[in-house]
Amino acid sequence: MIKVKGYINPTVINTVDGTFAVSGSNWINVPEGTTLKDLNWIDITPKIKKTKLHKWEVKSPSKSRPGKFNTYLVKFVFRLYL
Repeated sequence: MIKVKGYINPTVINTVDGTFAVSGSNWINVPEGTTLKDLNWIDITPKIKKTKLHKWEVKSPSKSRPGKFNTYLVKFVFRLYL
């Protein structure tokens, strides 16, 4: 087994300079006749940290109904306010 590290599924490419296992920008010189079955892909994609959903209520005075408040639910989801 030939270990190939990268972010993208590997492939085998035959060029005039030889045969290479390629995963993203990682090129590894491999013996001629190598197939995908001969490759052991090691995925180095960064893992995304799970965060809990942040939400809160906002109350603002109503302009159309004096003495009353409007309630809004604000959610923060991965850098976005919804």
